[in-house]
Amino acid sequence: QNQPPRAKVQIFGEEETRIVDFGQFITIWEDNIIKPDEVPSLTSHQHPEDQVQELYAQVSRRSKSPTLTKKQIPRLVKKIVDDGQQSQQHADVILRKVLKAGQYYRNLVDSSSDLLSSTRLESAMILAQEEQLGGRFKRFGCIYVSHSGEENICITLINGGWMAVDSGVRAVTEAQKFVKRLDAPATPATPTIRTVADERILFRLECLAMGETFFDSSTTPSQLEVDIRETLKACQLPISPKGAQTLLVEMGHWSNRTSTNTSGRATPWSDDILQAASQYAKADAKRRIELASSAGAKTENRVDLTKLPSICIDQAKTSFRDDALGIRQRSKTGRRVSKDASQWEILIHITDVSDIYCSESSENTLIGKKSLQLLETAAMTRGQSRYDLPLGPLHLLPPMVLKSLGFVTKQQQKNNSPQDQKHNLPNRCVTLWIYLDERNGKIIDSGLERTLISPPVALTYQEATDLLKERDNLKKGTESFQLAVMLHLLERNLGMFSDRRRQTSTAARRREERLATKELLDASQESNLSKNNSFKRSRGHRLVDASLDCYATVLSHLLKGSPIPRSSGSGSESRGGRVATAPLRRYIDGMAQRQALAVLCGYGGAPLTKQECVEINQRNNEAIMKLDNLRPLKQRNQDQLQQKRALLRLRDTASDQAVFKGVSTGRSSEVTLPEYGALGKIVGLRTKLQSGQEVPVQIKKLDVQQGKLLLEYAGSNKR
Repeated sequence: QNQPPRAKVQIFGEEETRIVDFGQFITIWEDNIIKPDEVPSLTSHQHPEDQVQELYAQVSRRSKSPTLTKKQIPRLVKKIVDDGQQSQQHADVILRKVLKAGQYYRNLVDSSSDLLSSTRLESAMILAQEEQLGGRFKRFGCIYVSHSGEENICITLINGGWMAVDSGVRAVTEAQKFVKRLDAPATPATPTIRTVADERILFRLECLAMGETFFDSSTTPSQLEVDIRETLKACQLPISPKGAQTLLVEMGHWSNRTSTNTSGRATPWSDDILQAASQYAKADAKRRIELASSAGAKTENRVDLTKLPSICIDQAKTSFRDDALGIRQRSKTGRRVSKDASQWEILIHITDVSDIYCSESSENTLIGKKSLQLLETAAMTRGQSRYDLPLGPLHLLPPMVLKSLGFVTKQQQKNNSPQDQKHNLPNRCVTLWIYLDERNGKIIDSGLERTLISPPVALTYQEATDLLKERDNLKKGTESFQLAVMLHLLERNLGMFSDRRRQTSTAARRREERLATKELLDASQESNLSKNNSFKRSRGHRLVDASLDCYATVLSHLLKGSPIPRSSGSGSESRGGRVATAPLRRYIDGMAQRQALAVLCGYGGAPLTKQECVEINQRNNEAIMKLDNLRPLKQRNQDQLQQKRALLRLRDTASDQAVFKGVSTGRSSEVTLPEYGALGKIVGLRTKLQSGQEVPVQIKKLDVQQGKLLLEYAGSNKR
């Protein structure tokens, strides 16, 4: 009689009933009884990750300040409960459980949450699945309070739900569940990598395996993210790049093949993906030879532009080129454009990656659809390339696939085998043709086509800049002169487009301000930066930047009314971001190209729906979030070291009353001192500074140890 009552329950799918206590219930509903055939089947692939994460974030943002503490509970129980020691113990247990849920149960959610699915049953299943697979929520059962009566028993309960856990506990739980799934045999129904947290841990392991550390050798295991430390610790492996490599190979996510590199490390792709990549590379090589025939363009219903020259402009060590520029006279196109407005058609070529992202419609019959789908999944999982890792880059796709998808340049053509040199191997492109009004930079006409182009001439940014500068001194008729003329025409037209865009678009103006500020800061800190790491904006850089900006702007306009996969934040249209300009580096750009081909060229299947684009954007954002392993802290430490070095030079060489030229960075009252590369804040300045504005300042306080520099306005003084 002193024991709490228990309930007899019928579980869906079981014939016999069970006797359970009320603590095993999560939430008791007042809804009608649900029949077994109404229970939906929910798989991890249908798990609404964005909704669950938003729910967790919303709960985590709630105030956690309790009105009652654990120390106060015993005194409170003795004060209000006088039915004996057993009742006091029961009240103590209830209060301690309720305290975990927070004031007004603010740490708790249940299946009635508006952020989840429309039906309560589906919401309950989603939360139950999250508790089982993930680490953001844990079960919080109903709390038995009391009961009364003998025949008609009245039971008082406090309803339960799912409680959001702290971020530290969450990371440990996710790591433990990740390791537990590694020990279980993987099947198509229960794959090893089942949650977003699994993908994040996997990507962070890859970054660590590629030697991701701070800018110096001071990294310690405790500075790594909790989920990585706990994963390696649970697998009894060293918390180091070597330990991460070992685990990735044991998982089958990396291969033991080392023939493609000389470092002796494992290859960052599974054997299945490497096999699919090898098949694709061989198939693409055969197809290029077939396309080199006179009927090549007709074979794939492409526009043949192989008679026109084109130019690639990239860094000197670029391995895979995915964009090129061309130009041709309006009179040779047959398009109806006023000759007074424009004499030239600008061509912006982006490499065609539809084989990977439109595998069902792929025209490459030399490789199976299954291999292409495997490569698409690999790109989706990795999300984007990383080039800042000590042991080499982590590419979006295996290098042999990127090489096949990328442009074959004239220089590479000369280095090919004698058999390949017989053919002018074409490149498959998605080409945007644009007419700009040469009087004001306004877009007159544009369109998108699937094309073939001949191998472009590969130039570095410096080579392109030199050709633009020396155009008048080059001998007419030479290849250098022809390239310089092309570059000049492209620079003039695209430059006018950029000027007009900055005049009419707030996002473009702000982007220009950010780039100008970055250039200014790097220039002022040039002595602290290596030549390769400093940010440059030569004429070659500006030309490429203008062309890709034009491509993204015009493509967005052509797709107006259709949803477009695009990244939020820095890649969004509201901040002047780009669409479909880097398909060899970003998964979302490959999907954006797929949408452009479907809507504008009728190729690749049905256009993506708005919901499909939302899901793609969500996956892309998750891929960006996976980069948070050491990068933010690494960059912050590097910036602090540069600041301290600049302050040391300033302290040792400048007099106390000296007046310096400060240049605004555009961030509140922050300015840089170009002569020293130091950053400081002007104290008491009421006027808002524009980016790049020069102001005279004096030192008010300089603290090298803290890396802080406080300045005061010295407008009435002269240096």
